[in-house]
Amino acid sequence: MKKIFIILSRDPRSAQIIMFFINALLSKNYYIHLFYHETKLYLNAYGKLKINNKNIKIHPINISKQSKFNFFKKTFNIINKFKTVKPTHVIAVDKKSLLICLILNFFSSNFKKIYMVLDFEDPKNESIKEGIISKIQFFFSKKVDFFLFPSFQRAKKFFRLSQTKNKNFAVLSNHFPLNFRPIIGNKLNGILKRKKINYSKIICSLGTIGDNHYFKELVESVVNWDYGNILIIGGWPNKNMENILNEIIIKNNLQKKVLVLTNIKETLWSEILFKSHLGICFYKQDSISHKYMAGPSTKLSNYLLANIPFLACDNNDFKIFKSRFNVCELVDPSNPKNIANKINNLLSNKKKYNLMKKNSKIAYLKNLNFDVQFDSFYKKFINKEKK
Repeated sequence: MKKIFIILSRDPRSAQIIMFFINALLSKNYYIHLFYHETKLYLNAYGKLKINNKNIKIHPINISKQSKFNFFKKTFNIINKFKTVKPTHVIAVDKKSLLICLILNFFSSNFKKIYMVLDFEDPKNESIKEGIISKIQFFFSKKVDFFLFPSFQRAKKFFRLSQTKNKNFAVLSNHFPLNFRPIIGNKLNGILKRKKINYSKIICSLGTIGDNHYFKELVESVVNWDYGNILIIGGWPNKNMENILNEIIIKNNLQKKVLVLTNIKETLWSEILFKSHLGICFYKQDSISHKYMAGPSTKLSNYLLANIPFLACDNNDFKIFKSRFNVCELVDPSNPKNIANKINNLLSNKKKYNLMKKNSKIAYLKNLNFDVQFDSFYKKFINKEKK
């Protein structure tokens, strides 16, 4: 049985694609040693990480805060395991993990180095410290045997910035497996009843509630929504966004049309999602990641899972996505009136709406699911092993 090290500087539950990937590798009879940062945030939210499979050994590394000492401590622990286990593959999931992967190369070069690149940035747009780390990442990426990217467009951008000649890669977007069945709660109707909110259709935005998702413009647009349409925003706020949005809601008398739910459980998240008629997928174009979200977006993958059309920002990446799958409408998210017009028109046009629902189901079953992408990766992965 071949042994794989997976190293990351975060909790794997922070990105669903990582958990899907781990389980898929286990199904192919690989033995996995998983090294990850164990933090209070995820311990409080989800408890200890458990994966019910005899072919995985979990190595949580307790990190109270990021420091050079903790990095060296983590690296030393991994080196000791590496010498004993002698893995055939090491998969690094972030910049620091890539550095550890290459340190292991000093002790043995008899393993394949795989780099799962979830996010990266042009060093020119970063602080001096982060820019140096990115340049180191790009330099060491030349030693990688195989790459995993969340989209083809991000892969192209990464290879251009890093000037990496080896372009062996596969795309693993943030999509769900076909057999995924979320646990759906039954609390939403009670919450809406207590708030005395009546509705005919729900528009939702689920995920990080941050200042780079046009939430202020979205809430302001509700003033011009058709009667019966309500907005539910659910997720985890940052940068005082909850207070900012509540001020906009009160100012525009939208208490019966907008509901902001923070730090919600997965069951409530799923209930909101599957009771919604339309999703929102807005990203400010302030980073490489946000310029290429048609695939990596957790919001998008959730809407595909629930088979609901969505409204996305009108950047080039989503224009290409829409032309291929036609499961969404596009809008300039900086203009509240335009947002309202798009939502009203789509929800009142049954023919267009139902066509998008049909297209969404087809896209999910044929192309935009984890199984299809993992099978494509696995074929390349096996061929690479044979060389």
